[in-house]
Amino acid sequence: MTVYPWVTSSYGGAAISSNPIFHYFATSGLVAMMFSLGLSLGLDEFRRVFEKPIAVACGLLGQLVLLPIVAVLLALLLGLPSFVAMGLIVLAACPGGATSNAFSVLARGDVALSITLTAITSVVAFLTVPLIINSGFALFATQGAEVRLPFGETAQRVALTTLLPVAVGMFVRSRREGGFPLLQQTTFYLAFAALMVPSVGIIADNGSVMLDAVWAGAPAGALLNIVATAAGFGLALLFGLPATQQRTIALEVGIQNFGLVVVIILSFLADPRLMVVALFYLPSMLLVGGAMAFIGARQTSPEEAPVRIYLDDERETPPGWVRAYWPDEAIMLLEKGDVSEISLDHDLGDDERGTGYDVLLWIEEAVATRGFRPPKMQVHSANSSARDKMELAIKSIERLAEKNG
Repeated sequence: MTVYPWVTSSYGGAAISSNPIFHYFATSGLVAMMFSLGLSLGLDEFRRVFEKPIAVACGLLGQLVLLPIVAVLLALLLGLPSFVAMGLIVLAACPGGATSNAFSVLARGDVALSITLTAITSVVAFLTVPLIINSGFALFATQGAEVRLPFGETAQRVALTTLLPVAVGMFVRSRREGGFPLLQQTTFYLAFAALMVPSVGIIADNGSVMLDAVWAGAPAGALLNIVATAAGFGLALLFGLPATQQRTIALEVGIQNFGLVVVIILSFLADPRLMVVALFYLPSMLLVGGAMAFIGARQTSPEEAPVRIYLDDERETPPGWVRAYWPDEAIMLLEKGDVSEISLDHDLGDDERGTGYDVLLWIEEAVATRGFRPPKMQVHSANSSARDKMELAIKSIERLAEKNG
């Protein structure tokens, strides 16, 4: 059973175009986005739950409980129309993806925590998404209308478009030391572009209906993003978490999986006005995420700006350094720029996922092929043979950098 009859009969609106191109691009974009996320994950992202239990619990509470409550309260307090309230519920039900991880890097948050939260919420999304949507819809149903997503069908579609591509990405990532950072970034950008196709197409096909809904739906979508980000920040403060984790949790609660929202609306809903809420949420998400990144950079102490990366799986992170547990995390920070120094351990607990030497190989290739300016490099590994090899690599990189001028 779908919700199509409910939408058209309850609101008298035209159903979203059934153009298969929209469905193809939306589904393909979401699958590619989640595959990109999987390329950044390993089993240690799930083990880290036991390393940072309070921060992880706070983040999950914010995403899976606080955010839906915020959406419901906004709808009730502002007296929003049912279609706007339901648009907010769909947004609140779809946990953030790779975008929140990227903003956590820019905001100098706890990147490892961000990746762990995204990994967990992506795995459980096939259960939480239909549960949250159906619970929220029950509150705002028009009298006499049946408002319910088919749980089994919804769970299956969410699993196929989120959980499965994440698992495939993780498998591909495990096949090569150091992962596939270029593939990961390219897939992410292509996925984002693919998701814009159905968004633009829905506007073109349903412009008049959506225009009538702008005054109610647009401010609500933006407001949810702003209030949710502030609520996530407040929750992290309440838990007594450090500033880096406060920024991360604020972003995780405030940034949702836009691709999953589009797929849910196209697959199970038929009111184009629901897309108004999502489409105005998207620019707000990017602006608020950018503001958080700016604030994070401004609030970071002088010792942390520019960034100093400490790659290690066990030792305590020195004051003023940003911790990375795995080569791909360090490489992601290096790609963003503004790294002044990096200190590398060699053995990180899982040689299949990579070692500190893999980071040096990446730096060497980047210097040789695209003129990358390397940061100051040092090794703190207790593995003497690996240390010698890494120090030779550093000297080679420094010679290449000198030739490049």
